[in-house]
Amino acid sequence: MPWTVIAFRALIDSIEVSIAEWKVRHNPKRYLGHTRAGDAFPEFLVLWALFPIVFSRSRAQSFLLYPSFDPTLTILSADYLNRIRRQGLPRWLLWSHAAMCAVRCLC
Repeated sequence: MPWTVIAFRALIDSIEVSIAEWKVRHNPKRYLGHTRAGDAFPEFLVLWALFPIVFSRSRAQSFLLYPSFDPTLTILSADYLNRIRRQGLPRWLLWSHAAMCAVRCLC
């Protein structure tokens, strides 16, 4: 539970990176200076995370497929933390994570 905030921020960031990568692929001249040009790892993880949720036919199926969501979010979180390690976590994300840890400790 405490990593939920970072995991969802990582998912959103990976979706943004995937969309930017798709746009760059349509214009090869823009590859110059692109930080992660040609890296399909975030795209793969985003599709892996969203596929079970989008294509489940019933609510019961989606509950059975949620365990496939956890490893994906873990890998996405690790990739996100690796990418921002020099900048550090944004303050709002750090405080949100701290609040989730506090809530978890109190319950």
